[in-house]
Amino acid sequence: MIDDGSHIASHIRASFDKLFPALRPDGWYVIEDLWTAYHAGEYEGGPSGTPGTAIDLIKGLIDRTQTESGANDVAELHLFDSIVFIRKARPTTS
Repeated sequence: MIDDGSHIASHIRASFDKLFPALRPDGWYVIEDLWTAYHAGEYEGGPSGTPGTAIDLIKGLIDRTQTESGANDVAELHLFDSIVFIRKARPTTS
């Protein structure tokens, strides 16, 4: 699944929140044009650390994979210049 939408931060987050749960296990979710996260105005971005941006979303996903939050839906993150690949984890069995 590739998010190549409006590049507006709130739209990126809304798309991810709606579509990632529907993605099949081992499926990939891709967000591109991450540079927009650093541009205020029409993209709702800003300098590093601005809440609500696509970069803020990615930082949160890193936290989810590295803490014992109980959220284990992200198996991998691959971040490159202006693009991130997120692989959905397989459900864990007890």
